[in-house]
Amino acid sequence: MSLWMIFDPVWSPEWLWLRYATLLRATLILLLAAGAATLLRGASASARAMLWAAALIALLPLPELRALPLHWSAHVIPSALAAPMVTIGATMVAQSSPAASTFPWTSVIGVVWLLGIALLAGRLLWGWLSFSAVAACARPVRDPAWEALLEESRLILRIQRRVRLLRTDAVPVPLTWGTLRPSILLPAMADAWPEAHRRAVLLHELAHVRRLDCFLALLGHAACALWWFHPGAWWAAHRLEVERERACDERVLRAGIRPSDYAKCLLDIADEARRMPATGPAVVAAGLLRRPSLGERTRAILDAPTAPRPGYGRIGPALVFAAAVAAVLIVGSMRIAPRPQVWWATLQSDDWTKRAYAVENIARFGDPASVAALESVLTHEPDPYVRAMAAFGERLRARSPTPYVRFGWGPGVEPAAPAALEPPSRF
Repeated sequence: MSLWMIFDPVWSPEWLWLRYATLLRATLILLLAAGAATLLRGASASARAMLWAAALIALLPLPELRALPLHWSAHVIPSALAAPMVTIGATMVAQSSPAASTFPWTSVIGVVWLLGIALLAGRLLWGWLSFSAVAACARPVRDPAWEALLEESRLILRIQRRVRLLRTDAVPVPLTWGTLRPSILLPAMADAWPEAHRRAVLLHELAHVRRLDCFLALLGHAACALWWFHPGAWWAAHRLEVERERACDERVLRAGIRPSDYAKCLLDIADEARRMPATGPAVVAAGLLRRPSLGERTRAILDAPTAPRPGYGRIGPALVFAAAVAAVLIVGSMRIAPRPQVWWATLQSDDWTKRAYAVENIARFGDPASVAALESVLTHEPDPYVRAMAAFGERLRARSPTPYVRFGWGPGVEPAAPAALEPPSRF
């Protein structure tokens, strides 16, 4: 899906058509994730976090996957969802005129889409650079008590990598930063915490390190930047944030911390943080690592079962990767288009461009109803261009009729993309 198509009034309708078809596939991925999350309500938060991470990872390469050689086509979109496709396709027909003077609204939509991506990508980059600056300026913690608790917590969670323990005045609460060189950033007031609070904090932050949550957070923000216009992407990112915090809380409880003690630890730290707000670049950077509401977390902790559910251990990242690949291959290779009934109804439109576009698509089917529709156009259609399109469609249908669902191997072209035919010229 080349970006140059956005700025060409002739090709921008096709770009928007393909973008809308990709949006429907993205919606399908998110709906499947939401349904699976509902079924996993009784499972661990780690399983639900893996699910939402897989959904967001699958959204990242989705726009460019129409070139997959292995694909399957499905003409299943109902009329309510197909209306934008009909409008965009009719615009493509109108733009095919050398004297076309219609307003290039499809190009305007494309430019707005690019500006949204640029704005959010810049915000993401600025946050990453700001937090990197905070971590670079933080002071290493040399306290033997902290170092002993860090080593003990690493052994409990079976973390082999070295994790730096840093102190900074720029953050009001403990945070984890970095994937290749992970660091735990402690606020200046951390030295006043009792040992129980220190242990709980380190277990929680090390659980983030073990789960690669910093990296997954960046992927989630990247998916939101690419799909900023889709509310489902923002909802999936929010659910990932909630479930990854719950997953780390569950890991703390499995280490032997009592739920009431852990909830008190969180409330005490939050109360201190309110009196010491963050300043400087951390205010912007903290948006990269948003945390769900404290009340929601403490309720989940206090309502946790006496014996917390087991996590997924080292196979967690592998499960996330496998789920993402499966979603990409199944949904990304799907080529969806409106149902034939949509095109039959469009033949009744007063707009000749919509009727012409409907004929172009009806010609792809060899079922009796589609054949009858084409014959009706040849007999009763007043517009000569639409009749010529129907005659052209008759020749095309005789060569390669298209079933409702088809599996194939070859260049992945949308089954109803406007540029797929070369109809006779109206002008």
